[in-house]
Amino acid sequence: GDIHVGRTEASTLTIAAGNSISNDNVILGHGNSISGAAIVNGTWTVSGDFTNGLNGPGTLNLNAGSSVSVAGNYTQSASSKVVVDLTSGNAGSLAIVGSATFANGSVIKLLLPSGDISSFSGFNISAANIIDNGVSIETNRTDISLSHSLSNGSIGINILQPVLSSVSIQSNNSDTSLGNLGDVVSISFTSSESLNTPAVVIAGNTATVSGSGTNWTASWTLDASGLNINWDTVIPFSIAYSSTLGVSGSTVTAVTDGSSVTLKETVVNEPQFTAPDFSTDKLGVNDDILDGKLALWLDAENINGLENSGIT
Repeated sequence: GDIHVGRTEASTLTIAAGNSISNDNVILGHGNSISGAAIVNGTWTVSGDFTNGLNGPGTLNLNAGSSVSVAGNYTQSASSKVVVDLTSGNAGSLAIVGSATFANGSVIKLLLPSGDISSFSGFNISAANIIDNGVSIETNRTDISLSHSLSNGSIGINILQPVLSSVSIQSNNSDTSLGNLGDVVSISFTSSESLNTPAVVIAGNTATVSGSGTNWTASWTLDASGLNINWDTVIPFSIAYSSTLGVSGSTVTAVTDGSSVTLKETVVNEPQFTAPDFSTDKLGVNDDILDGKLALWLDAENINGLENSGIT
């Protein structure tokens, strides 16, 4: 038959692990402003409709290994929630044959274990038709964000993938957009989530990475022995990263601010020398001046006119 939880007073229905019950229709929070809750550890089969919150707030708790299947429609009011406990095992399931309607302000809350949850594969509520009027996705963890999507008749809930919101590159050259041998190229980046130490490659070489949380810097000194790109080429880079929760982000190879560093060959300008004037610079007259000019002149390989210089 039907079951109404929270009809005249706040009530909680508990289905123990290993137990299985069946009902025609279910209402949680039936009475005016009276709460009704169900804690499911076993199997619950509803042949009719399931109303989570009618006149009062309702709470459906799905613990590890539980299963709730609804042959009719599922409706969740603005003051009601589904709480999925993942702290001790895989999620329970909520499968709806008919439509599932979530009112604006209704909640799906995931209780996640502490520490690394990289093995978390998400949680889905399946239905023939999902009507999401503004359901909120919550978690007990303050250090992560969850996202949800509607597709193929289901609500999928997953840990939000980290992204790099800001990426910039520069060198310590006087012109920070150019890099000569010996210059240090640095990449600064900010992430949406706290990261494990990222793996950064600059011009094909492993960079030194420093930082923590959401703010990081990677650098590499331009070394001829490690360069595998041509002169006058924009220096490439890649950043591979994952959140402290073990969720990988998409590898980044581009900046967000238009910055770049171009590899430039260092050019040393040859000094310009003035040749001696042999009409005034003569041996025995101004030997010191002539010796200095002549030495510089010969160093510059400017030896034209020596046979006419009068020097013997």
